[in-house]
Amino acid sequence: MFHLTILLTIAIIALDIVAVRRLARQSHYRSLWVAAAVAADIVPIAISIGVLMTARDNTTAVMMTSAWAFFAYLVLCVARIPLNIAIVCSKRRWVRLGGAAITAVTVIVLFYGMLVTRTDYRITRHTIYSERLPQAFDGYKIVQLSDIHIGTMLSPEEELTEIVRLCNAEDADMVAFCGDLVNVSYDELKSEYAAILAQLKARDGVYSVTGNHDTGIYMRTRGISVEENTSRLIAQQQQMGWKTLEDSTLHIHRSGESIALTGVAFSDKLQAFRHSFDLPYIDLKEAYEATERASFNITISHIPQTWDSILQDSLADLTLSGHVHAMQLKLPIGRRGLSPAMFGYKRWSGLYHEQGRYLYINDGIGNVLFPLRVGAKPEITVITIKCQE
Repeated sequence: MFHLTILLTIAIIALDIVAVRRLARQSHYRSLWVAAAVAADIVPIAISIGVLMTARDNTTAVMMTSAWAFFAYLVLCVARIPLNIAIVCSKRRWVRLGGAAITAVTVIVLFYGMLVTRTDYRITRHTIYSERLPQAFDGYKIVQLSDIHIGTMLSPEEELTEIVRLCNAEDADMVAFCGDLVNVSYDELKSEYAAILAQLKARDGVYSVTGNHDTGIYMRTRGISVEENTSRLIAQQQQMGWKTLEDSTLHIHRSGESIALTGVAFSDKLQAFRHSFDLPYIDLKEAYEATERASFNITISHIPQTWDSILQDSLADLTLSGHVHAMQLKLPIGRRGLSPAMFGYKRWSGLYHEQGRYLYINDGIGNVLFPLRVGAKPEITVITIKCQE
């Protein structure tokens, strides 16, 4: 992402220089315009890089400063591209006015994504059917959450309170959280935030797994290991009443019948492939050791790329994932929408059904890199499982 941003900045600067030359006839004004344009292009990126390089660690303040600097970059630089292209490509007034209009709309959309869409929680409902589901679990309701990223929430207490209210209103049998509760470190989960999340309720409990941001791999000089960071975060979740499944399986019982619930922990073997289109086969049998093959299985796995390995070994009937966020950018076109994520991931959003098994990728709640969501609204998924009709 960093290298792409640098390349984009170079391209924007070059476009700025050409556009100014087309507009300003006097060399004196040209110099001033070029200086102003280049400053707008460079300053936000310079602030972000400077903060990240001079800070001792990726603290909440550092990540928030970088996120706002990148937001400024999108507004001041990226949004200006349509106007500059229009200026470079044509001298006609209506073409340039059209470019200016597109730039203005882009700026409005970016601010709308930050002020409104970022917390415009969308409840998505799906019903799936399986002949393997025990009759006692017919109509079993799951609320799925993912990627809260507390460290970059702008108003954590208000936002978390609303999320918990919406989830509890569903009166679910289970809440499944698919990882990335924090951004960098366990201490982002402050006691007041934990107290709100502890109010999340379901008949069979709240279950979670760790995501890549939960493991502490983005820490630099905190003085604790990534293993210690993860264990502290898990302990905090347990104090909230959540049950964290780290490569383990348990069973939920109803009227003498049961289903299995497995959690796939994010680990070092997944780190190199967390943003890969494909994931090499991974042996997950240890996580399913306590599972009887006859049992209907629900699996929570942070990254959706693990589904290929799960499918190959027929390990889960329903897999719940997150991680992708639809890259927080989605146009409402087609069944899933259009997003840059579709070029980086084989499966990136919504419900997938293959070989009689299901995968649901939740678009997440929070945000990383920049504090906005354009089109990709924060999602709470409600899945009802029914016996085969």
